[in-house]
Amino acid sequence: MKRSYLVLICLSILAVSLWLRLSDLDSFLTSDENLWAIRSTQFAAALRTGDWGATAITGHPGVTTMWAGSLGLAAKWLFAGSPHSASLRDTIDALAANPVRLDYLPWLRLPIALFCTIALIVLYLLARQVMAESVALLAAGLLTFDPFLLAHGRLLQMDGLLTMAIAVAWLALLTAFRTEQRRFLIISGLSIGTALLTKSPALVMGPLILGAIIWARLRLGGRTRVRWRRIFLDLLWTGIPVLAIVFVLWPALWVRPLDTFGRVWGLMTAYGGGEHELGNYWLGMPTSEPGILFYPAILALRTTPVTLVGLLLALAWSITRPNGALSGGFSERALWAFVLWFGIVLSLGAKKFDRYLLPIFPALDMLAAWGWVAALEWTAAWLRGRRDVWNRAAPIVLRAGALLLLSVQAWGALANRPSYLTAYNPLAGGIRAAARTVLVGWGEGLAEAAKYLNGGPDVGTGRAAAWYGKNVFGAFYQGESHDLYYDTPIAADLYTHDVDWVVTYINQEQRGLLDPSVRALLGAPLYSVTREGVTLATVFAWPKPFAHTSDLIVGDGLRLLGWQVGDHDRAAGMLPVTLYWDAAELAAIPRRRVLVWMKDASGEVWAAEEATIPADSGAHLATRIIGWLGQPAVPQSFMLRPPIGLRSGVYRIEIAPLAGAPTQLTALQISPTRLSEAAALDPNIQTSSSDIRFGDVIRLIGFELAATNESWLLDLIWVWLAPLEEPYHYFIHAVDTADQIVAQQDGPLVESDGLGELARQRIHLNLPGSASGAVSRVYVGLYRPRDGVRATLTVDGQPAPDGRYLLTTYP
Repeated sequence: MKRSYLVLICLSILAVSLWLRLSDLDSFLTSDENLWAIRSTQFAAALRTGDWGATAITGHPGVTTMWAGSLGLAAKWLFAGSPHSASLRDTIDALAANPVRLDYLPWLRLPIALFCTIALIVLYLLARQVMAESVALLAAGLLTFDPFLLAHGRLLQMDGLLTMAIAVAWLALLTAFRTEQRRFLIISGLSIGTALLTKSPALVMGPLILGAIIWARLRLGGRTRVRWRRIFLDLLWTGIPVLAIVFVLWPALWVRPLDTFGRVWGLMTAYGGGEHELGNYWLGMPTSEPGILFYPAILALRTTPVTLVGLLLALAWSITRPNGALSGGFSERALWAFVLWFGIVLSLGAKKFDRYLLPIFPALDMLAAWGWVAALEWTAAWLRGRRDVWNRAAPIVLRAGALLLLSVQAWGALANRPSYLTAYNPLAGGIRAAARTVLVGWGEGLAEAAKYLNGGPDVGTGRAAAWYGKNVFGAFYQGESHDLYYDTPIAADLYTHDVDWVVTYINQEQRGLLDPSVRALLGAPLYSVTREGVTLATVFAWPKPFAHTSDLIVGDGLRLLGWQVGDHDRAAGMLPVTLYWDAAELAAIPRRRVLVWMKDASGEVWAAEEATIPADSGAHLATRIIGWLGQPAVPQSFMLRPPIGLRSGVYRIEIAPLAGAPTQLTALQISPTRLSEAAALDPNIQTSSSDIRFGDVIRLIGFELAATNESWLLDLIWVWLAPLEEPYHYFIHAVDTADQIVAQQDGPLVESDGLGELARQRIHLNLPGSASGAVSRVYVGLYRPRDGVRATLTVDGQPAPDGRYLLTTYP
């Protein structure tokens, strides 16, 4: 093959593979990636500070995954840094604070995708050395579009890296046997070292590689001493690169080798003999250990129709034509040996998942390619024995057949974008059969469920409990997320956390992990995410007796079961609040007084009311209702009166028993009020019949003053006429009879969101000593902070010479 043609093929594999792996990287999540994001931040921080021992973070060991995440963090900082991430440390800290940030996700996954793409090209180049060019080329196409390999070759996880490293190692070893070139032994050793740094199951390759080297050299014949010397040299040329790359890429081995190896060994033995903490699923039933037939079922379900039929063809050629021209040679038998060895060893473990079988899939695709090429060549040979027209059609059959196979393989992958994880073999029943047989779902579908809830009326303020609630669903949901297992496993917890929505998931249902107390209260589904008739995620409204539920101990005898806040009447300045108390707790200490108030972000109180909880007269209390505990709840109503003209923003509703500590109920978004919407201003507001304007942008329509000896509370009520071109500050002057300033206050002018809106400015004016007795008049004005120039003041169209407006005389 010409070098230019070979380069073109490699570039084509590169382009297609990167397109498949790099597109839509922020549109889905899997349940373990948040853990690897956290570990990557720890690993990157240890590298940055030179704390080599701290790079021993987990016993998987997951070193290559953490290297990939760390490189992704560095790339994010270099190429897409934000003003808030001025340094690499800031970038690391930002992800550590929130490991499911979608803006970081593509960067964290990028190195994995690049590694798997490069490994794919290397596999093709190696396959050319040990297989026919047609087989290697078809194998490269099947590998490129294999949805199971695609899915894991773009996740911040270990299995994609492990798979490609093991595949390169095994094929490089076979190439070394075929070519007798030691550089391929080095490549094999480096790849095995990479696999060992990734995940401890790579250790099962040790006996296989040792056996392959011994068998390959002993079968060559010659003097026994020479053969064993070659075995020793092969092991040396393979083993030294293993040790070198493991030592170089894992800094923990530089300072704490024994502790580091001990951590790996401990986790490997625990995983090898242990079961998953959440259980498994097999043949329609929850189980702790699926059994020895689990991985054969996974092979049938996770291969594609092209691969599965190709494997059957390869097996048939191997059995029926062991010595024929189209039979498999040493390389094909070695691939079969690898598949059997890895599959058998894997089946001995108790903890089983479909992705654990992933390392054999490159070999399966290569064997399938050999089976298909053998079948196509047999067909072409049969056609050549017919008439001339069929003889000329033989090459077309070969090319068209290969193109058709690749098209079917590609269709199976593209139909399951963006995650590719929902791809199951239709010849084995597809995802429907998979859902009845094995555990299904690793987070796919939860992004769609979150998107549905994000389109609802409570966007940003709702609370949802979901399977994978924080590590998957929470990344896409704009409200508050809880795990429907860990922090909210039962119905009482959902009420305590004031949950509005419940999202169940397929593998939660399969394993029987949805608590009966939750299931009993779920009504009809609001929305379901399905794939080919299989429901992945289901959204339910959580039934609640009150708008908000809680389990708050506010004080002795005061257990709050829930509350609701009514609509804010901006025109009248009223905000209804109702509290629901546990009647049983209240009976012990009746007639308690409770305060409710509304504060802004700075702690300023804008509305407050105090009342006594109504006495519970048992069944005769007409307003008594049943709370979420299934017992009576006593309601208590308040009417807060926020002043008209409050600036828009978030305000806190807090409650407290008399002389007790406050408890925040909720945060409330207050919208601005337009002057035209206000029915009437507060009766305490002093208004003027004059038209008082500062420039052409703002008008003063009134004020409210509450004065004590040393502190005055002044509210100014503005209305906006036009947008400000630059910031302005207010100033307050309290002067004596000689017009001398005895107290003053200034600060930024309150902001407003739109024209015609009221804006209430609250000012605390402190008077020194006996100054309050000297105050005669109070003035207000505006000025530009950049140069101190006062805004032009007009009263009924007439300019005021000093830019000050006389608010009031005092006393």
